[in-house]
Amino acid sequence: MARIDQITGKKTTAGKNRRHQRGSAGGVSGAWSRKAPATNRTFRPNLIKVRVLVGKTPKRIRISAKTLKRLKRDGNIGDVTLAAAKA
Repeated sequence: MARIDQITGKKTTAGKNRRHQRGSAGGVSGAWSRKAPATNRTFRPNLIKVRVLVGKTPKRIRISAKTLKRLKRDGNIGDVTLAAAKA
């Protein structure tokens, strides 16, 4: 299963990890040879399994923590509503 928020479509994105070492850039190893080396990395959404109502049917879906925060604040996103807690 892909790491995708099933409401907003937020998914894994790629970026760089910067190293920013201490000292001057033109230090011992030569001028500007190791200024701020970058390695590849991924940014993954913080996914959580949540029980929600889609229309009137309850479903378990994977959404990001930020989307869950929006659901709690606004009550619904489109036709998706947080399911009531079991008593």
